[in-house]
Amino acid sequence: MFYCLYIVHRKTVLWFNMGLPIYIYGLAIIRHQTQFNILNLLAMLLLIAVIWVIYRNSDWLIDSAWYYGTQFLFGVAWWSILKGIRTMTVSQVLLLTFEFMMMMTIVHFGNIEIRAMVKRYMKLEKDNGYDFLTGVRNRRTFNEVVNEVFEVYSNNDLPVAMVMFDIDHFKLFNDQYGHQVGDNVLKYVAQLFSDELFERKTNAQLFRVGGEEFTIIFRNRTSAEAAPIVKTIRDILVEKTFEVKDDLDVRITVSIGVTDLKKSDQSAKDFYKRVDKYLYQAKNNFRNSMSVEGDVSSLS
Repeated sequence: MFYCLYIVHRKTVLWFNMGLPIYIYGLAIIRHQTQFNILNLLAMLLLIAVIWVIYRNSDWLIDSAWYYGTQFLFGVAWWSILKGIRTMTVSQVLLLTFEFMMMMTIVHFGNIEIRAMVKRYMKLEKDNGYDFLTGVRNRRTFNEVVNEVFEVYSNNDLPVAMVMFDIDHFKLFNDQYGHQVGDNVLKYVAQLFSDELFERKTNAQLFRVGGEEFTIIFRNRTSAEAAPIVKTIRDILVEKTFEVKDDLDVRITVSIGVTDLKKSDQSAKDFYKRVDKYLYQAKNNFRNSMSVEGDVSSLS
């Protein structure tokens, strides 16, 4: 009961912890196993107060020295209530409280180790699943997601669109200003697209699939619905300037390909190859262009 307050953040746990001592003590009074007295009332109020404090502050209490204080108060309050039902001395109450604290300390250290293992696992998953430079999902994650999307969406009538874009003339950033500037451009573009996709509640997933190439998967949207969203974000990108050095700001443009998953696609590879083809159509149209299902238009 005590540890559930810390690790299970549900009101049912709160009400159960508060209700059980009241029920037990009330039942004992009805059955004439004990009589109402002020000490038991104070113990009940202490227990309820401790339960409420733990419930409201469990996230920081669990890793602080106050955790052991809540152990002691919880144990003393419970055993004091039970002392009114069973004949126990004060020393027995303190001994039982000490045993309770020892047990909860063992459980606590076990929980600390488990949480540390989970954090290490989550970090490893993030390191493996996200691009270290830009912070967006990487090519490995893209391969997993696009195959999953193909399996699900190729068997129903729900739409899914894929967008691929890359940064125009990216090699010039590296060659003229150095790789540090090139890295900063990649981070800047990835962050802008990621933030704007989130702000628009698109539930789209952004991936870095190559050097300066990114893909976006839009579940439950057609290419006709995804294209205006991406164009709007691209316009925001172009309206801003990027500082490559103290006295020089430049505008960054991208070329974009957009397509739907087709019933004729035999695999996720067909889906990917088509959006890649449309991207290169846009790049071949003097860049700064968008190709939606092969229909190319300039974004100037």
